[in-house]
Amino acid sequence: MKSVYYGPHYGITPASGVECSAKLQAFFDTAKEDAQLILAPGEYYLEKRLVLENLKNVSVLGYGAKLIAHFDQTDPYTFQACFSVDHCENLSLEGFCLTTDNPANTAGRVLRIDREKLEMDILLDEGFVLTGKERIFSVDSFDEGAAAPNWHVFFADDGGQKGKGYRYKRIGERMIRMFCWPSTGVQILDLTPGERLCMRHSLYPTNQITFRNCSHVLLQDITVESSPGESCAIYPRCRDFTFKRFAVRLPAGSKRIYASNADGIHITGLGGKLVLEDCIFENLGDDALNVHTTGAVVTGAQDDILHCTLGDRLGKIGLPLDPDWADSGDEIAVYGGDTFVKKGSLRVVSYEVGRLRFADATCSILPGDMLANLAFCPDTVVRNCKVHGTRARGILFQTNKVLLEDCTFSDISHQAIQITSDMTRWSEMCPCEEVVIRNNVFYLCGRSCQNMRSSGIAVGIGHGGGCYDRMPANGVHGSITVTGNRFYELKDAAVFADRVRSITVTDNEFFRCCTKTDERPEDYCGTVVLFNCEQVQAEDKQHMDACKIIQR
Repeated sequence: MKSVYYGPHYGITPASGVECSAKLQAFFDTAKEDAQLILAPGEYYLEKRLVLENLKNVSVLGYGAKLIAHFDQTDPYTFQACFSVDHCENLSLEGFCLTTDNPANTAGRVLRIDREKLEMDILLDEGFVLTGKERIFSVDSFDEGAAAPNWHVFFADDGGQKGKGYRYKRIGERMIRMFCWPSTGVQILDLTPGERLCMRHSLYPTNQITFRNCSHVLLQDITVESSPGESCAIYPRCRDFTFKRFAVRLPAGSKRIYASNADGIHITGLGGKLVLEDCIFENLGDDALNVHTTGAVVTGAQDDILHCTLGDRLGKIGLPLDPDWADSGDEIAVYGGDTFVKKGSLRVVSYEVGRLRFADATCSILPGDMLANLAFCPDTVVRNCKVHGTRARGILFQTNKVLLEDCTFSDISHQAIQITSDMTRWSEMCPCEEVVIRNNVFYLCGRSCQNMRSSGIAVGIGHGGGCYDRMPANGVHGSITVTGNRFYELKDAAVFADRVRSITVTDNEFFRCCTKTDERPEDYCGTVVLFNCEQVQAEDKQHMDACKIIQR
């Protein structure tokens, strides 16, 4: 039996505009075990994050409660966010709405472009104010009425937290003049007056909800209406998470373009099982969901000792791994450095940054081989979810086992689904062994980028448009099944797969997929395109105008 603690009984009442972080923190520290903590409906203003730690069998309920975290557009990386959760077990977080007091992004319209001076004049939408002191870390361009950016302008190269942002000055009550860096100024060649712009005031500050070292967690009826970075992030060592009716979306009447400046849910340290049911992700500045572990590269091997670093992260080789990358007893999968194919596995005896002692290796391990910690590859189920209007992909799966069913994807800039293992850019692992994608709807996906291999489902290596950055040997991914889905109005292939051991594409419906253009290589033009895949079964009941099976 849980003891019930009701906020008003402890002097915790809604107080819009009045900072109440300390009072809320004291309330959440009231009970650590077998408790139900309930906030009354209303608005709660926060300048510091709420820390939930060392809770066991606790429910935190906020039905009707809105947490408003302070966001300073002039110093955005001081953002504290709403929740930081650490070392909790059997925890449920339910019913809250999370937002910010100031907009995390500003909307406007380009009125004038000077391509020689690399500058543009922007009229801000009504309700937005920029004095010249606010930071702008990214700019995305949109067609009128579009939910996803058109990628004419996609500035995001200023160095993030360490950068100064894009230079601009105020030239009128709602007018600013922005000066583009030479590295990205070339993008305005494709821009035309009248296009809409979204200016993000941050990229990756503190997440609205952050989890570490938590197990058996339920997030239910949570809505994120404004997040300056990722809405929710899960880091090592977590296990067994369920999201039910978790939503990232703009409130009714909002003039902002993005609900979240970055990902909806980003997962790097989760084991066991991940379940998403009846969730909604709308208008995000990056992916709705990315499930992966951090990949490592072996730099030296001798006897039972491996030296390893982060992978080739944005061209920087040799960055250190996190201290929590592995622990004694973890199983590590080993992949060939020039093939991405799994070679075997080993067991961790001990780990410190950059140095791993191992036992029970089932293969030889060479410098250049890649490692993935299977402790952070959850079995993943995504069911009856909606993804609409993301700047990048819909969902990235980089984990062993996946079931995706009864979901809807629309107005996605890149692919709706990407099954990959991106060690050449973001140091993300691992290849998928068993994936079933069934009874989903894909509509107007991949619409904003040129020469994508797939607008619907892309299977391969890397995060690039081709879904691979180098050509590995056969058999990178295991079994992929795509069945009973409907694909509508996709500019590129509905399904593109590279180097899969077993792939089945059956009983799907296709309508107006992969419109031929002169820029697209002939090999990539087809409703379903399969490169060097083994054990192929590809049969569909209607509208498959081309299925290409290509061996090289």
